[in-house]
Amino acid sequence: MFRVFKPDRVLYVANSLVANGGVERRNLEQVCYLRARGLEVDVAILREIGPTLEVYRAAGVPVHYFHAYDAGDAQALKLRWGGLLNLWRHILRRRYGVVVGSQFPSQYVARLACFPPLGRRVFAMQRTAVDNLKPGYRRLERICAPWTRRVICISGAVADALHELCGVPRRKLVVIEEGYRVAADGAPPPGLRAGLEGKFVYGCVANFTPGKRHGVLIEAFRQVRAADRDARLVLVGDGETRPAAVQQALAAGVADAVLFAGNVPDPHACYPLFDAFVYPSVREGMGGAPVEARLHRRPVICADLRPMKDYVRHGEDGLLFAPDDAADLARCMNALREQPALRRRIAEAGYERARTTFDWARQMARLKAELVGDCVP
Repeated sequence: MFRVFKPDRVLYVANSLVANGGVERRNLEQVCYLRARGLEVDVAILREIGPTLEVYRAAGVPVHYFHAYDAGDAQALKLRWGGLLNLWRHILRRRYGVVVGSQFPSQYVARLACFPPLGRRVFAMQRTAVDNLKPGYRRLERICAPWTRRVICISGAVADALHELCGVPRRKLVVIEEGYRVAADGAPPPGLRAGLEGKFVYGCVANFTPGKRHGVLIEAFRQVRAADRDARLVLVGDGETRPAAVQQALAAGVADAVLFAGNVPDPHACYPLFDAFVYPSVREGMGGAPVEARLHRRPVICADLRPMKDYVRHGEDGLLFAPDDAADLARCMNALREQPALRRRIAEAGYERARTTFDWARQMARLKAELVGDCVP
């Protein structure tokens, strides 16, 4: 039977290629996995092209750019109708049988461009904390749900929120945690090791945004350093709140012990530098960095809220602290520094749980099965 749309032709739709962040890396891994299994997979960027484009090109991934929206403050989404129309035309012309809106907010623009669906399989990946979405996005979710085949959620917390806050039917929701693997150990950026030898190093890999709560971590580190002048804190990442974090470290008198590493080409090269990994974020769909840290056998500390607490058992394979409580976080940080046996036990148990729960090959296979089903062998 003649098919208007080709079931083995897939389009991943994403926001930008400016930073080499977690979502960009996950997208590239998934696209390369699908392409290696005989699928024809392209990527569409809807907001901004940047230096990460070269990473995708080096992997042989076709990238198409459509300036379909601008993002303002407070999640403001300003559609550019010309770009949206060009995306719609491209989807029709290339006859994509599967369209995946891979991240917020481009997944909404992608789904709008797929109306009417005309037999295509339309998917959305929900990786953000839904309870933080503005009412307008919740309305968009209700509007797009009827022609969205599935909303792929990276945690049970996200799926529950989509159902409870946005009214998405349970039958439309599927939980597929993202798969992770430890990349080949590379060299950390030049100079990053300087001053860390013989010190107890706390690390955090996260973009500098309000929800990541770097300020809470710096205040907790100030309390930790009062007891141990040899403690060090390495912050990997960049973003809007970094200047405020730098100023806070100066005001707290710990600037000489806090290293702002910025964005690095390969975050996996940084994890081995840490004695403990700290993740104070309070707004996550999942939080990939703690998973990566555990796969590097680093003990992790996370805020005691979903989804992190769904995957971390306090005192068994990680430590949990009261969200936004710097004193409680400092107590957890001190416990790992002062108790080597606890540190080793949690690191090993965390590794085993991450290895089984987020197995890369299994999760990738589940994703492929959901996207193309039996359309492709």
